[in-house]
Amino acid sequence: VCTAVWWAFACKDLTSRGVIVWLNVCAFVAIGLEHSVANMFIIPFGMLLGAKISVAKYLTANLLPVLAGNFVGGALMVAAPMVALYGSKSK
Repeated sequence: VCTAVWWAFACKDLTSRGVIVWLNVCAFVAIGLEHSVANMFIIPFGMLLGAKISVAKYLTANLLPVLAGNFVGGALMVAAPMVALYGSKSK
């Protein structure tokens, strides 16, 4: 999802931005990854509608592992390569 934002900034027109964001989100979903912010809405909403999941199960089996995965994935797969390729502003 972070790459969608990066690539959208690189696009010159609105159509290109829409296409690149759509392609990134589709790829994210197609390979089966989960987004912690989306899960913070979808799972509690399901719980309100009667899904058989406890708050403890939601936190331990979904939210905490997904948060950790999003954090590590974002740091290692987006931020680290960007810093390696372009450096940091502090230099």
